[in-house]
Parts: sequence; structure tokens; C-alpha cells
Amino acid sequence: LTPEGARVHGAHAAYFGDEAAGAANEISVTSSEVQAEIGDLAGMLRPYQMEGVCWMTSRILRGRGGILADEMGLGKTVQSIAVALFLKQRKGDHCGPMIVVCPKSLLGNWQAEFERFAPTLKVLQIQGAGREKALSTIPAFDVILTSYQLIIRDIKHYQTIRFGLILLDEASFIRNPDTDAAKTLRSLNCSGRIALTGTPLENGVRDLWSIFHFALPGYLGNQSSFKERFESPIQSGLDLPAGRDAAQRLQKLTLPYFLRRTKRQVLKDLPEKIEQVLWCTPSAAQSEFYRKILEEGREEIKAARRRSGQNGAKMTMFTVLLRLRQVCCDLRLTGVQPDALKGLGQDDLSGKWPALLGQIESVMESGGKLLVFSQFVKFLHLIRDHLKAEKLDHAYLDGSSQDRSAQVARFQNDPNCRIFLISLKAGGYGLNLTAADNVILADPWWNPAVESQAIDRAHRIGQQKVVNAYRLAIRGTVEERILKLQAQKRGLVEAALNDQAPMMEGLTESDLEALIQ
Repeated sequence: LTPEGARVHGAHAAYFGDEAAGAANEISVTSSEVQAEIGDLAGMLRPYQMEGVCWMTSRILRGRGGILADEMGLGKTVQSIAVALFLKQRKGDHCGPMIVVCPKSLLGNWQAEFERFAPTLKVLQIQGAGREKALSTIPAFDVILTSYQLIIRDIKHYQTIRFGLILLDEASFIRNPDTDAAKTLRSLNCSGRIALTGTPLENGVRDLWSIFHFALPGYLGNQSSFKERFESPIQSGLDLPAGRDAAQRLQKLTLPYFLRRTKRQVLKDLPEKIEQVLWCTPSAAQSEFYRKILEEGREEIKAARRRSGQNGAKMTMFTVLLRLRQVCCDLRLTGVQPDALKGLGQDDLSGKWPALLGQIESVMESGGKLLVFSQFVKFLHLIRDHLKAEKLDHAYLDGSSQDRSAQVARFQNDPNCRIFLISLKAGGYGLNLTAADNVILADPWWNPAVESQAIDRAHRIGQQKVVNAYRLAIRGTVEERILKLQAQKRGLVEAALNDQAPMMEGLTESDLEALIQ
């Protein structure tokens, strides 16, 4: 029996530690202890996030695991990074490498967040065909980032390692316990396991069993006993005594190792809007197109300068930047012949699709509503085609739309219409869309004020919920440089570079040249 009175198989007893009934069970990390170890990062955590860090570290130091199931947008990532930093500072070289396993589309985002919140940690991202060399260097790093797909293929490299922490992001990925990913992750040797998920009960209580089977092997019994004791009675109906009793028992059993906060519960700790950049990795085809257009563009700029002098290439630069930004969204925006793109799947056409569709799925699961902005109408058409194919009800607005008021009214009032696709020119100003609590900016805009205007379609008087805004950007491209330029020149970039580009002020030719590197 565990200290909580749950019966576990003898084979799993070692996971709970030899001192399960003694001192280890009493470990409870305080906020002051966390602050002492993680330094400045502690000051960035909101009160409920500090509580989450204390909760996770306490369980890990007891040799246990847990599930952090905070609602989407409450900062599960930064809480996890704080835990990783705490463990490294507390245990030093005895910690062992920590591994984060997430969907492929989130690898870049995890890398960026570690760089932002814990730059002292050495982070290794495992991806791509040439990853054998990286895999051989794992012991030299503090944190390893890999995907659910690659952990299966690379398992031989991980079997001999004792990890200080295994952390699963979007842990509903292993809700089926019989998948290769679930079996592989359960087989790894570690000191602590944390699962992150905003949707722990996506299809039913069986999902919870599978995630618990990773985080605390054997804690909820085997699958057949769980079905008999909990799943079947609960499915029979919570209006029946057996169903109610099973649900109450399951809640008591999971409570010590399951932490979930909703936005409503922590509203007093939250700002009115939370903004985040979702970094995307370009596909191989996208990288090749980008390189080719960049090389051609540089030659065009040189030619323009030969014709018009050193400062005579500004318009040519605008044109080259436009093409590069189109490549970053989707190769179909570039005007190349369809034959040139034959055989390429959606993820090959743009590295943004996995992140975009993942966010849409998360919002759908959380019951929220979503605005998607792009300055490229053709990109909105491609997103609209996908939503139609998936039979997802949505509203749509661009400069040619004749039914603006009707689209707005439907999105605001129809509970089934939960996505609104909007072009910058048509919807950046003047719309009141407080039904939305999530905003995606599918491509970065030159002017941060214009981005704020778009976000404020949802974040305005009448909004009762916290608004989450996500900017999609491709790493290592003009989009990353635009975001840096925004930060450097937030007061100077007064106008969006759109059709009136020749009249724009605030961006010098040297600024533009820095973008085309």
C-alpha cells in the first residue's frame, strides 16, 4: 500500500522509494526554497504558478510523479522550466539529464522558452535526419527536447540513461496505453515523471488511467481492475449510486498527484491578456524555397543599387521581403506553378501548419472561441479550406466580404461558430469580438500597434475572460528578424508596410537590409 492507501503491484514499489512510509513522504518544497534555487525566474511567476512549481518539485523529490492539468493558457511551460532549473540547481551533477517529450510542432517553442526563462541550462533539441551525432552528446546537456515520434525511433540511445525528470507535454498523446509511444515512455528510467495536459479526460476516464500509468506506474491498478472499479460504474451514470461512489473514490485517489487550475479560479492572479510567440520550424521544402528567393532577392537589390545609387533599392527590398514573408506562411502563396509543389503534404508546404492546427484543436477542446488574423488573404483561404474539410463551423471576413455585420453577429452569438478568420485590412479595427478568448496572429506585422489593435478585437470592455494571443513565426527567417525589429524600434515603427510602402517612414534602408540576411 502507498501512504495514500492505494494498492500497487510489488513490481512498481521501487518507484515509490524505499522510504515511502518515512521521511521522503514528508518532503514539501516551499516557495522560499524555490526562490533560493531559481533566482530571478521566481519573480516572473504568478502566485498560482509558484504553487504549481512547489507542487511538482515536492512530488519529484519524493520519487513520485504527477499530472499538471492547468487549463490552456495558464503557463504550464514556464512552471515546468522552473522545475527543471530547480532540480539542476538543487542536485547539480547528480540530477541527470532531463527530457521533455512533446509534439514535433512544439519543439521550437520549448527551445525558445528555455532560452528566455532559464538561459543557464544547456538544452539539446533532437530532430531531423542527422540527429545521431546529437544523440551521442546527451550526457553533456541538462535538458533534452524530442518528439513523441522520435523517442520511439531513438529508444536505444535512452535506455541506459537515468533521467532526472521525464516531462510530457500534451500528454493526451499517450491516452491510448497500447501505442508504441506510451510503452516506450513507460520503459524509461528516471527519478521523476510529470505529465502536462489541458485535456486529461478527452475521451473518458480511461485517458486518465493511461496518463497516470506513465506518471505513477501501477498507482491506479491494472487496466482491467480500473475498468471494473471506476470506468464501468462511472460510464453507467453519475446519477446512479455506484457511479457517484466510483467518481468520488477516483477523485480522492488522484487528488494528491493531480493538479488542475482553471482561468476562472486564478483570475485574480492573471493579466487581462497573455501574449506568446509560437516558434515554428520551416519544412525542408520551405527552407529550400526561402534560400532560393533570398539569393535571387539579393541579386535584384544589387542591380537596383547599380541603377539608382546606394539608397535606391528601398522598393526592391519591400518586394523581396514580401516574397520571403509569403514563403514563411505557405509555399502556395509564392505563385509557383502547382507542378513544382506536387507531392508535398500540408506540413511540407509550411512549418506553421502543425502549430496552427494544434492551437485550433486546443481551443476546440477547451470550449473557447478563436480569432485567426493574417495579412495574406490567400493564406486565410487555405485555412478556410482546411476548416471546411474538417467540417468546423467558422466565420470569415476579408476586404471583399459583403456580409461583415452578419459574420460578426454569427461569431458572437452562435455557440457552434467558434473560429473567425479575418484579414488585417478588413478586421484590424472597429470590430467588437468579445466572444473570443484566443487570438492567433498567423504572420508577424511590422507595426506592433497594428498587432495590438487585432488582439484588442477580443480584449476590450465586455470581455469577461483572459485573452490568450499567439504569434506564429518561423525560426531563422525574416519573421524572427521582424519580431526583433519590433522590440528594438517599438516607438519608431509607426506604420505598417502594406500597399503604401513607398510612403512609409520610420524604417531606414539599413533596417530593411538587416532583415534580408
